[in-house]
This record gives sequence, structure tokens and C-alpha cells, in this order.
Amino acid sequence: MALPTNLHELDANALRQLLIAQDRELTWRQSKINQLTHELALHKRWRFGVKTERLSAEQAQLFEETVEADLAAITEELEQLSGKPASAKGQAKRKPLPPELPRTEIHHEPDSTLCACGCQMKRIGEDVAEKLDYTPGIFSVERHIRGKWVCQMGVQLQPLVDALKVELLAFPVLHADETPVAMLDPGAGKTHRAYLWSYSIGAHDPVRAVIYDFAESRAGKHAQDFLGDWRGTLVCDDYSGYKALIAKGVTEAGCMAHARRKFFELQEHGQSQIAGEALERIAALYGIEQDARELKAEARQRLRETRARVLTQ
Repeated sequence: MALPTNLHELDANALRQLLIAQDRELTWRQSKINQLTHELALHKRWRFGVKTERLSAEQAQLFEETVEADLAAITEELEQLSGKPASAKGQAKRKPLPPELPRTEIHHEPDSTLCACGCQMKRIGEDVAEKLDYTPGIFSVERHIRGKWVCQMGVQLQPLVDALKVELLAFPVLHADETPVAMLDPGAGKTHRAYLWSYSIGAHDPVRAVIYDFAESRAGKHAQDFLGDWRGTLVCDDYSGYKALIAKGVTEAGCMAHARRKFFELQEHGQSQIAGEALERIAALYGIEQDARELKAEARQRLRETRARVLTQ
């Protein structure tokens, strides 16, 4: 909490209220830091420690794909709460070269713009990197311009993707997840973390559709931009990036695999007496869903009503 600029003008009662408010904020911050530190330790144990939990191959792959992103998100939130500036790992930001220096443009384009499939490629942009050059007595800048080309076939598929998105957003229940991917930075010659957001219709729905939306960050605005005015039920994990959607009217349905992991961690550390019971109930629910996989909607609902409902009460 920032101190008011008129601090010297406050009376004793106002100063007392200010101290109380600051003490509450400090208590909340410390509580949040303790919580995040605990979660960070659990994630690191999962990532680097011995994996004793018995998971299916699909669940193990799910956790492996998200744990790195979770570690990065928790670390960033800890830095914000503790007031430490976020910095790139082992990298110093390079200042732009002075604009008054003379520049020479060097273009890098493919020898042929004909794709291997036979289609003519289309230029969709360019990447520009600047390099300082020196000859005796003269500094100059080399501007390396690298064109970005894609196959026209991929561009022609965009209307199909748009139509698929319209079909997908017509369903009342969707699944969403995001996976980190390495993105090459041509100017730096290195990679940085980007994300592939995926949106799908439920496994029991008549249409099988998945759309992958590439984004350069894990910011929640990417999910908001994709879903737009859609206000159905979203099956997702507890990542904070989805919370803005929930606040705008989207109904949240938590991912059972992620919820199960929390109970497992509690049981392993002996912090909950009922965690074991929760794991047994979740295992029983998984078994019911396995039996219901090939059933029609009405039969699947009856099975859940008779066998699953009692496990959730």
C-alpha cells in the first residue's frame, strides 16, 4: 500500500487507521507468499523429485506439459508480491542502437517461393534484427531483414478454421488448456516460451472438433479474445488466466485430474486425514466414466445418477 502524500497532515486517528490497513495488507501478502512458496515447492518436487504417484500415461503427460508453465507463473506472482522486479533468466536487455547511425539494409529471402507441395508461397511479414558494424572511424548498423513466407495452402485453410470455430462456439460446454512451446527468435538466435491454447468439444458430443490457437504468452486475454461473447461452461484447470472469463459469466467446471493431484499431495505429506478417501472416490468415479464411455446420453445419465451421485455427496 502506497503512503498518502499528505501523511504529515493526518491526525492520530487517521494514522492509526492507516497502520491497521497496512498491517492487514502485510499479513495478507505474507500469507499469500507462504501459500505460493508451498505450491512452488510441491511443483518442484513433482518436476525434479521421485514420482511415486501411480498415474495413467495420459495423466502423467498432462502434468509434465503444465508443470513448467505452473512453475513460471508461480515464480512470477511471488516476484510481484515481494516487490522484486521480474527479470529474464541470465539475460540483460539490450538497448536499441542509436537511430542517428547510418544503416544498411540486408534482405534475406528464399531462392524460390515455390512450396514443395507445388503451391506458391505468400509473404506474411518479416523479422528485423540490427547489428552494429565498425570500420576505422565509422560506426554503422546492419539491418538484417528476413522475410516470413507460408504456403498458400495453409492460408487457404483459414476459412475452414473460421467455420470450425463458429461450430465449436455453438456448444454449451467446452474444454480449454494451454501448453508451453519453444518459439524461435530469429534475431537473437534463441528460443523463448510461447503457448499453444487448445479448445475442444466434449468427448460425447456428436461433433469432434479441436482448435489450436498460438499465442506468444500465457496471458488470459488470449482465451478471452478467442471465446469472445461465448458464455457456456468451460472445463479447465485452476490457472488464474481463466478467472476473468469466469467473472464475465462463463461457468467454471474444474478438471478432475488437476483436483486429484492436490489430494494426492496432501495425503503424501500427511496433511489431511480425508485425502485418502477423496482419492478412492475419484478412482471410483473414473471407473464409472469408463463404463459409461460407450453408452448413449440417456443411459450415461442414468448410470451417473445411480452410481456416481452417491460418491459426490
